[in-house]
Amino acid sequence: MPPPQSRLHSGAKVMIMLVFLLSLLIGSSLVWQHSSQEVKQQKLAAIDIARFHINSLQVKLERNLSSAYALAALVKQGGGEIRDFDAVAGQLLPYYPQVKALALSPGGIISHTYPLAGNEGALGLNQLTHPVQGAEAVLARDSRRLTLTGPVELAQGGVGLIGRLPVFMDEDGDSFWGFVSVVIRLSDLLANVELQTLEQRGYAFELWRRLADGQGGTHRQIIAGSAHPLPPDAITESLRLPNGHWQLSLAQPGGWRDTQGLAQQLLGALVFSLMLAFLVYLLAQTRWQARRLELEVRSRTREITEARNQLEEALARQKSLITASNTGAWEYDGDSDELHCSEEYFSMLGLDKLDYERRHGQRLATSWRELLHPDDRERAQRAFDDYLRRADDALYQNQFRMRHANGDWVWILSRGRTLRDPRGEPGPLTVGTHIDITEQIRDKEQIHFLAHFDPLTGLPNRSLLVERTRQAIQLARRKQAAMALLFLDLDRFKSINDSLGHKVGDKLLIRVAERLKQFCREEDTISRFGGDEFILVLPMTDAEGAAHFAQRLLSVMAEPYVIRKHDIRLSVSLGIALYPDDGQSFNDLYHHADIAMYQAKEAGRNGYRFFTAEMQSRYSRMLLLENGLRQAMERQQLRLVYQPQFSLDEGRLIGFEALLRWQHPELGTVSPAEFIPIAEKNGFIVPLGDWVLATALQQQARWQRQGLPPVIMGVNVSAVQFRHPGLCERLRAQLAAVPAELLELELTESVMMDNPQRAVAVMEQLNLLGVHLALDDFGTGYSSLSYLKRLRLTRLKIDQSFVRDLLEDEESRTIIGAIISLARNLGLQTIAEGVENREQLELLRLMGCDQAQGYHLGQPMEVERATALLSSVALDIA
Repeated sequence: MPPPQSRLHSGAKVMIMLVFLLSLLIGSSLVWQHSSQEVKQQKLAAIDIARFHINSLQVKLERNLSSAYALAALVKQGGGEIRDFDAVAGQLLPYYPQVKALALSPGGIISHTYPLAGNEGALGLNQLTHPVQGAEAVLARDSRRLTLTGPVELAQGGVGLIGRLPVFMDEDGDSFWGFVSVVIRLSDLLANVELQTLEQRGYAFELWRRLADGQGGTHRQIIAGSAHPLPPDAITESLRLPNGHWQLSLAQPGGWRDTQGLAQQLLGALVFSLMLAFLVYLLAQTRWQARRLELEVRSRTREITEARNQLEEALARQKSLITASNTGAWEYDGDSDELHCSEEYFSMLGLDKLDYERRHGQRLATSWRELLHPDDRERAQRAFDDYLRRADDALYQNQFRMRHANGDWVWILSRGRTLRDPRGEPGPLTVGTHIDITEQIRDKEQIHFLAHFDPLTGLPNRSLLVERTRQAIQLARRKQAAMALLFLDLDRFKSINDSLGHKVGDKLLIRVAERLKQFCREEDTISRFGGDEFILVLPMTDAEGAAHFAQRLLSVMAEPYVIRKHDIRLSVSLGIALYPDDGQSFNDLYHHADIAMYQAKEAGRNGYRFFTAEMQSRYSRMLLLENGLRQAMERQQLRLVYQPQFSLDEGRLIGFEALLRWQHPELGTVSPAEFIPIAEKNGFIVPLGDWVLATALQQQARWQRQGLPPVIMGVNVSAVQFRHPGLCERLRAQLAAVPAELLELELTESVMMDNPQRAVAVMEQLNLLGVHLALDDFGTGYSSLSYLKRLRLTRLKIDQSFVRDLLEDEESRTIIGAIISLARNLGLQTIAEGVENREQLELLRLMGCDQAQGYHLGQPMEVERATALLSSVALDIA
């Protein structure tokens, strides 16, 4: 086995060789890459220079050739000749320095040239048949474009370029006149673009073009070039001419790459690689020497091993505290009954560690027990003692409350473990942490509260209500007793909420919940079921007890509520369902109590109703109507009939009232008095009302197109539809084909009840549209005269309940007389509804009523009969 020193040198040699070769390879690559980049930059610079000269040459050529267009314009202007050509050409030449001669060639034969001196040989030359210039002359004529010939030997001597522009007297025909020619001396042109400066800048260059050699091939014609030959790696830029291309090629005479500089850089890379290899060699030598020193140090280290182990044992105790110090850390010594705690431990209790230890000493175990909540103290101490007696390596964990310095109680999660010796035996030390979990406990309680209670009122919600109802049913079943479930709904709560605001509405709900909790027994369950609805579950309560409870509750709930200086009076409607007669489950009892509550509302509110089988039948019919109503329009089950209205003084037909009819496929004809309230309750009244308006106005438009007399079309608008946003906008769109003054909206007095100011504002908008307004069923409802005088009404409709008893009841006659008198004083017309016989009609006429409608005058009729009636002469009802 070779000694370590020989192995050292063998490995170093291999390492040095690898470093040298790798460094040389990388350095050479970098040098070559740098050289290639320089070549690329030089070529890019050469391209820019070539483009500059190409552009300069092109600009000069285009400027000089523009003289041909000037002469051509003069030829056309002169009708095929230029008078005093020499004078004109003499004035043009100074503007085109490289143009040496201008010529006119009618029919292709040169007839005029300027200057004539030196150019006499060109006169009479036929350009179309010339052996050299003929092909390009014919090309110019046939293509009708300017062509450039050259470089060519000029007839007047020298080498030049000939710009030849064909002239046509008629642009749309074939009236070829001849050519206008411009002769440019090539030497002057090249001198002007300074191509020779390229050679002065160190470039070899050639300006060349490709020419056909007559044998199907091409050859390269050198137009101008440098003294140095052009290397093969030259860059080339193209100059586009009217009928060809010139090329300008540039290159460095000695090539683009600096071979001498490249060699110097490669030599530098070689030297650097050698130096780096030598440095690696020195580092390797140092490494092996350090290894020998390490062996010496290791032998001496054995002497302090025992001292190091003792130090590690001393630090283990501190390390445990440090590991647990991310929260509140503690350490308990079972031998001395000492408890040590970290600063974080005291901080979470709002205490200062130094101050607390100064007052209580190091024996904190007793003071820890004093900080525990009285309800948790015994349990927490017993759990810790039980853990200390265990022999297995288990984790201690417990939860308890500790008193904070501010008097609050803090929930603590305590975890710990007893330290063991190398043999696995438990030692006297137990270390652990305290974590403040107060927020987690509160969150858990909040989640439990939200899952079972209403956040606004604190009453049980649906899930807890269902569970408590189930328990109450089980109790009633075991005791063979009854149980009552009451469905309570606040009357007109929506109006209070809308008028006084949601904050007052929420406060009112809280007050109602508080009053219910004060009124009910402890064993009763009160739940806010949603919105303004409450459910009360009364265990062990029969029908008599439920009725007594309901009567007392109505009185209690009717007492006023004072909220934000508002004196609010509220009534409730109650529906009662009893177990077991009305249901065996929560769903059945709730459903039946809901039906009974709606019966209480229909009976006038502020009352209670027990569920009966008859209610179920009525409720089933109501559901059938509600579901069918949504499909009635789609299935064309709805239609309008029209009841005529007549003036009493002339007996003339003045209009119709559009009345809605529903033919149900199973129930037959359904009265509007039955399905309109359902539509108002479920919100379907808005699209239903829009359909009635649209259908009535479409019929009015058809009558107009048929040329029938214009009459008023009366359409009833419910209070719900009237209060719904966008009524005026929708009506404006529907009035596009019908004059607004032919529509009368019949409103009930209930539109004024919830928000009279808003109702007046909507009526004013309707007046602006031009629509007539009538107050329907006048005298049976709100009838606020203070608002009546502000409304721009057209008519008051006398309710048929007064007309029905007109002949027998003096009070009815007095009311009708008062209505007629009031209307006349306000400038309004009156129309009586429900006129059933001639005696009623005559008395109404004597009392001064303006108009009437009813079965005596005409029953509601289909559209065909209404059309026929409108077509006939006014009916004489005298």
